[in-house]
Amino acid sequence: MAIPLLCAVTNAVAAALLAAVLAPGTTLVPDPEVRAIYVREHLLLWRLGWGSWIVASTAFLALFVWWERRVPPHPAHRVAVGLAALAWASDMTAQALLIGVVPDRPDVTPTAFALTGGVTNTLYTIAGVIMSVGTPMGRALRMWTAAMWSAGAGVSVSVVFDIPAGAAVASAALYALFVPWCVALGRALRR
Repeated sequence: MAIPLLCAVTNAVAAALLAAVLAPGTTLVPDPEVRAIYVREHLLLWRLGWGSWIVASTAFLALFVWWERRVPPHPAHRVAVGLAALAWASDMTAQALLIGVVPDRPDVTPTAFALTGGVTNTLYTIAGVIMSVGTPMGRALRMWTAAMWSAGAGVSVSVVFDIPAGAAVASAALYALFVPWCVALGRALRR
């Protein structure tokens, strides 16, 4: 139960920091110069905020490994963990850009968000759907899981079609569902 709880807590913190600290430097703000000024004026918070996403993404990858060990063996589960590992690598690249490059090169911001919101989120969502299909769970948890991965798909679609407000709404729904879901999954697969 430690890994699901760790995933829940780290993702809750990262999501809260995204909403409270990072949002003014994201593509939610349409003016690139306004975003750049915010990042420069809040550089330490900006870097710490994105650092929290490194921790959250690493905990999410750990959740996939933990999860795969608790469900009936199936080759698709290994594929899902592989996709989650690719998602993690994509996210580390995005976070490195956001922390180390964007403060000096704000023009890289859209690329970093395309990676984290588009590539990373899509890969995690596909991996999660694959794992969910092969996981024994009750009806209520299955419905909750479907709603959560649907919100994840909403994030991906919004990012791909450059709809920042849609990505924000879908992200809020995703994390509102995901954080307690980690705990519920941990309880369901406790052994």
